[in-house]
Amino acid sequence: MAGSKEHPPYVEMLDAALHRANNGEKVSRQRIASYLRDNYHIKSDTDAFKKNVKSAPEKRMNQGYYAQDKNSWYLTDAGDEFYRGQYETSSEQEDDEPAPKPVKSVKVSESKKASGKAK
Repeated sequence: MAGSKEHPPYVEMLDAALHRANNGEKVSRQRIASYLRDNYHIKSDTDAFKKNVKSAPEKRMNQGYYAQDKNSWYLTDAGDEFYRGQYETSSEQEDDEPAPKPVKSVKVSESKKASGKAK
């Protein structure tokens, strides 16, 4: 994972912010900054934070994942597909894995034998 150990890279955090707040809505830079502060506990008064909040949307816009309307951004259809492919697991992958079998505790079996209730 690129970025610091305390949080994911800014573009990944921004992807999550737009996806969760989106629902077709436009999201302002201030709302993005608020989301990052609240969910990743990042200090928003640093120059690095301000620089990254400005540059991360531009990077995704150049990739075609975000569109800008005045001072707000929203996910494009390509951005929504990218997000789902990159960050969400598909239900097909979950269905292919067999359900784990319940594990019987050794202590429970021993206690039943000791109390004479073993079948």
